[in-house]
Amino acid sequence: MLAFLWHPGRMNAKRREVDIPNIYTTKAARRNGLTREQWSKNKRYRVQSGIYAKSGYRPSLTEYLMLSAQSMPGAVLAGVSAAHLHGMRLPWAMQEDLHTYIICPANKTGYRRQGVTRLEIPIEPSEVTKHKGVYVTTRQRTFFDLARHLSEEELIAVADGLLVEHPHRFMKPQVKREDLETMLAEKKGRWGVQKCRAALSRAVSGSDSVKETELRLLLEDHGVGGLVCNVPVYNEVGYVVFEPDLSLPALRISIQYDGAHHGDSAQYQRDIDRQHRTEAAGWIEVRIARRDLTESVLHEDRVIPRAAAKVLGAISARKKFSPERG
Repeated sequence: MLAFLWHPGRMNAKRREVDIPNIYTTKAARRNGLTREQWSKNKRYRVQSGIYAKSGYRPSLTEYLMLSAQSMPGAVLAGVSAAHLHGMRLPWAMQEDLHTYIICPANKTGYRRQGVTRLEIPIEPSEVTKHKGVYVTTRQRTFFDLARHLSEEELIAVADGLLVEHPHRFMKPQVKREDLETMLAEKKGRWGVQKCRAALSRAVSGSDSVKETELRLLLEDHGVGGLVCNVPVYNEVGYVVFEPDLSLPALRISIQYDGAHHGDSAQYQRDIDRQHRTEAAGWIEVRIARRDLTESVLHEDRVIPRAAAKVLGAISARKKFSPERG
């Protein structure tokens, strides 16, 4: 049962002792027999119109959105709010967005309150699903609606997350590419379709994170073609030797993105061990840090991100010593 559902505590005959939940709606408080005087005396703050939380309690985004939707019968969570519930890959700045985006069917009363935006856009019944009891747009429709909020690069990261598939890990995509293409064909002429199509054309099925997508796009934009994502490299007996975040198999170049967790001593040792296995297999490993994506260097008479310079340098080195691979 969700944490924000009402759980009345023990009360004496005069109803002096009450168990106030961490987050609740005023309607739920009244429905469970609690008077305004009783719940208003507890230290609390208003999260949204009609929704309160105990002082000092910070609700999770999912918890908040679920309660917000339950307080607006007939509303369909959409856009950024729907993306949160589906676990879609959103930019860091949106990952703590407590704003609620909804679509209300034409025959339902709209909700106008602080912290809620009603999206005045048409929606088909087939584009609505249920998530733990609340109505939310489907993943396909949510992808389309996100074009209103995200850049093309950010939308590519969303598509990468929906399409991610790894047969060797028994991981299936959340949405099939053809389903997204069909949905966009049905939206022909609508605002945002071209942006979604452009994003989908650059999306791949192997990217495991937003940063991997960012790195891949950066490298492609600087002339690195033929990249594949998270394709494992096997030895002669079928054992996985290593799995590059990105790679150029024809040149035997492995590209590994070192996120924040790679500063951990145990992870650092695993990275060193992986690099030894990579080199023993005859591959070159290029390690990319977060700063390499934003800091620029001079490479062959032009200033480019350090990440691109590292990979282009590895390509040049490989071709120089193995010209037949070029």
